[in-house]
Amino acid sequence: ITTNTNEADIIREIISKQKVKNLSNIIEYYEVFKLVFKDLKRNISREFPQVGRYGEEINYYVILMDRVVPLDSKKCPEDILTFFNDFIDNKFDYVNPAKAKKIANEILNDIKGTDYENYSNYVYDMVNIIDNYNSIGIDNNDIHSGNLGINRMGSLVSFDPGGFMTKSSEIGELEV
Repeated sequence: ITTNTNEADIIREIISKQKVKNLSNIIEYYEVFKLVFKDLKRNISREFPQVGRYGEEINYYVILMDRVVPLDSKKCPEDILTFFNDFIDNKFDYVNPAKAKKIANEILNDIKGTDYENYSNYVYDMVNIIDNYNSIGIDNNDIHSGNLGINRMGSLVSFDPGGFMTKSSEIGELEV
């Protein structure tokens, strides 16, 4: 569940493109719904307040997506997170696909001949993440260990995107 309308719009755009394009390193999303609270008086629910601190309306969106093991969770092997923190984190922020490939080559050179060479596939996955978002017109500026995970195929995938996109998508409603 998120209250971030921009995130819901980005995910809706991803859903519309993931069947057409091979977005192998973005988590598979299934649907996004805006929750509509039927017969709920404004501001009576602590869990889901309808009005924010400054009087703005708060919307809630439910995101249905694949399960992954987040890098920053206890289920993720510590050596994978260490590799990410030591070699990948902050290096791929705000970069285009061409620069991502250059960064990846530098990282691959740094880990050559070390125990971390076993994780070179995650370096390639990071390049694909940047390329995946770029190919559908999304500038994701929220790539960090809390928004990356390992999917059931063992690939590094991105979820919980932030940033910009060129247009807004239509989001269906779910009445509760």
